[in-house]
Amino acid sequence: MDCFSQAEEAFSIGMSEADVILFAGDLFDSGYPKPKSWYVAMGILSKRFSKDDSWDGEFISRDRELSANHLRGIPVVAIHGNHEIRRPINPIEALHKSSLLINLHGESVVLEGSDGKLTIHGMGFVPDKYAAKALSSWSPSPEEGFNVLMLHQSVLGYVYPNERPLEIGEIPKGFDLYVFGHIHTPNRGEIHGKPLLIPGSTVRTQLSKSDLKERGIFLFDVEKGVDFFVKLRRQRTLIIKDFHFKDATVREIEKEVREFLNEFPWENYELGPLIRIRILGELKDGERKSDLDLKAISEEFKGKGIISFSNRLTSKFMRRLGRIRMARRGFLSVKELALSIIEEEFGEMHSISPREIFQVLESDLPDEDVLERLRRLLLDNRS
Repeated sequence: MDCFSQAEEAFSIGMSEADVILFAGDLFDSGYPKPKSWYVAMGILSKRFSKDDSWDGEFISRDRELSANHLRGIPVVAIHGNHEIRRPINPIEALHKSSLLINLHGESVVLEGSDGKLTIHGMGFVPDKYAAKALSSWSPSPEEGFNVLMLHQSVLGYVYPNERPLEIGEIPKGFDLYVFGHIHTPNRGEIHGKPLLIPGSTVRTQLSKSDLKERGIFLFDVEKGVDFFVKLRRQRTLIIKDFHFKDATVREIEKEVREFLNEFPWENYELGPLIRIRILGELKDGERKSDLDLKAISEEFKGKGIISFSNRLTSKFMRRLGRIRMARRGFLSVKELALSIIEEEFGEMHSISPREIFQVLESDLPDEDVLERLRRLLLDNRS
C-alpha cells in the first residue's frame, strides 16, 4: 500500500539526515488501527534503535519519566491527531508506552545531546471549539536552547475549520520553530516572525487541486535556521480530468471517458498515476445518473493506475426538484419558482422575457384569452 511504502521512505530520509524526528499527528488514520497498521508502524519506528546516538532527556513539570529506550538512537517525538482520538488510551500513547516514541499532549520534553538542548512543546488535537482554551490553560513557555511548538489544530488562514479555528494571536510567542499537523498539503509560513512548517501527509488524501503538490518531509537546520523540503522519490502523480456534458446520454458519457483512458500514456509513469475524473453537466431528459456504470470502467483499467470518479451530473428534473424543495423550505417563493422554470424552458427559444410570460399566466383572463395572448407574444418575439 502507498501509505506504508511512503511512510517508510519518509522515515528513512529522517533517519539518514536528522538527529530528532517529529510527527505532528495522524500517524494512523483511526483511533483503532488494524493489526497490519500496527505491524508496519512498529517495524518502521523500531529502526531508530539502529543508530548509536544517546540523549539525555526529561519531561517538564510532569510526573512520568522517560525510559532509556525513549532516548536511545534517534528520538521520535509525536502528538496525536484528530484521527487518533480514543479514550482512555490513544494509539500514540500506546507507542509511547512501548518506548518507540515520545508522546506529548499539553506537555514539553527537553532533549540534550552533544550539540545542546532542544525542547519540544506539543499538544495533540482537541475539538476546535476548545483549542484556544486548552492552549491558554497549558500556556507553554520557551526553555533554554532551541524551542519547537507542535500542534494539530485548525488554524485561521491555513485550514478550513469545522468549528472555531485558532487565531494567530492565540498561539504563544517566543518559540524558534512552529510545526503544524492537521493540514494535508505541505506548506511553509510564518508565526510571530518565526518559521512555520506544515509537513502535510505522505500520501494524497483529497484528490483535489490542492492535492497536486508533491509529498515529502521537511528537514530543519537548527544552527542555520533554514529548512529543506525533500520530495519522496516513489509517489504517484495526481491527474485531475474534468468532463463537461450537456443533454448527454449515459452511453455517450461512458464512451468519452473510456476513450480518454484508452488513449492515456500509462507507459510514461513508473507508478500507475492517481486519476481523478470529475463528470459535470447535465443528462438528457429520461436518463438516470444511477445508470452510469463507473465501477465497470474502473475494473477495465485495473492495474494501470488508481482511478476514482466524482459524478456531479444533474438533469432538468433534478434541478426543478431542488427548486421545489427550496420553495417548500421558504427559500424561494412560488413566483420565483415559476419564473425559473419558465426561463429554463423558453430562455433559449425566444427573446421574450420570462417575466412577461408569467404576467400573462397570472392574469384573471379566461383560459382561451390567456392562450391567445401567449401565442401572439411568442410569435412576436421569436429569436
